[in-house]
Order: sequence, then structure tokens, then C-alpha cells
Amino acid sequence: MNEKIYTQIETVGVLEKRVEKAGTFELKSAAMALAKAQRNLSVLLAQGLSDLSDQLKILELRTK
Repeated sequence: MNEKIYTQIETVGVLEKRVEKAGTFELKSAAMALAKAQRNLSVLLAQGLSDLSDQLKILELRTK
């Protein structure tokens, strides 16, 4: 698995726990940090999927 994706998954897990434990005053900043980490993870996964799709197309063209 891509190291950046693995690291981002760990970050999301840590931030989820932070949101669970956050008090009223901390909740907004914790939730915003979690949302940002999840958005970054989504971007990394989309890039990985796009790269994989491109590689598959190249392999298909080579086998024709």
C-alpha cells in the first residue's frame, strides 16, 4: 500500500479518537481536522485509483 495512504489512514484514526474524546469547546477544531484528513485521504485514494487505471490501460494496449 502506498505509504502516504497508509499514513493518512492512521491520521484519520487518531483524529476520530480525538473527536470522540473532545469536549464542547474542542469539538469544532477536532471535527475540522478530521474532515481535512478525510478529504486528503480521498484525494490520495483517487490519485492511486487513477494511476492504477492508467497502468491497466497501458497493459491492455501492450497485449493487443
